[in-house]
Amino acid sequence: MKSTLTHAASLLLLLAVQQQAEAQQAAPAAISGQAAEFVSEAAPSYLTTVPFSPATNLKLKNAFARLFPDATNQQWVSNEAGSYFVSFLQHGRISRASFTRKGLMNYMIAEAGAASLPAALATTIDKQYSGYKLLKALEVHAFETISWQVVLEDAAGYVTLQYVNGVTEQVQQLKKS
Repeated sequence: MKSTLTHAASLLLLLAVQQQAEAQQAAPAAISGQAAEFVSEAAPSYLTTVPFSPATNLKLKNAFARLFPDATNQQWVSNEAGSYFVSFLQHGRISRASFTRKGLMNYMIAEAGAASLPAALATTIDKQYSGYKLLKALEVHAFETISWQVVLEDAAGYVTLQYVNGVTEQVQQLKKS
């Protein structure tokens, strides 16, 4: 169990760094106008990928359909190592996932709004970070664990929270210069 939490925490910290880098480069566009841009980012930028159709792999196609029956705007790519990456919209939320050749999901990351947050996390934010506004929230499914990463902002800076198994932890705080 500790290993699972360590993997999930590592993934969340990696995502925090990636999200901060993206935030420094450009402000996010509205969901309605960015579907084409978003789907081109199915895989991490450091991988060489090629377009892929899940119709050529029934295990992958069926696994994705079972996990995300309402997904739209799917855009798939694969790499030479046999990993498959998809970006899609699920209930209006931008999501990305990675699968193995056998159709097993490695991870899923979905952008979330305040209404999607677990009640315990939302309560913690309301009570302990009442002067902050929600800048970014991600729901992460990895290593058989669902975790959340939240970036909050106030006049003085940013706070990154991690929520795993009902526990909220502040993992980073940055001051504005």
